[in-house]
Amino acid sequence: MIAGMIARMLDQVLGRPEAAAGPAPPWPFAQPPDAPCITLRRVLRGDAPVLRAARDADGDWQFLDGAAMTEADAAVVGLGEMLRRDPMLAAVASLPPGAAARRDAPGAPWRRDAPSAPWRRDAPGAPWERQW
Repeated sequence: MIAGMIARMLDQVLGRPEAAAGPAPPWPFAQPPDAPCITLRRVLRGDAPVLRAARDADGDWQFLDGAAMTEADAAVVGLGEMLRRDPMLAAVASLPPGAAARRDAPGAPWRRDAPSAPWRRDAPGAPWERQW
């Protein structure tokens, strides 16, 4: 017990913030931290915030800024990297495939978009399809 306290104190003194902050919160997403997701180069550079989060029909994530974009603007990064950059993304972890959410500014609450049609799939692993 004393050895653990000393180790934590040394971590704090030596500037190891991850140790001083305590245990990491549980992973909020169903996908692993190394799951690929799509974002924008300007988001990764810090030139634009993530203001829109979406899951496509296959359940893959997109974290965008809501501005016009081209395919050349896209970047692929791990889901864990996106959460590290913006911990507020944990609030959208429960979005089902085909759903999206947006916010007005970084730190603002997320608002889920109204679904245009419900999604379904006939069996696990089958593709998601809209029910019209």
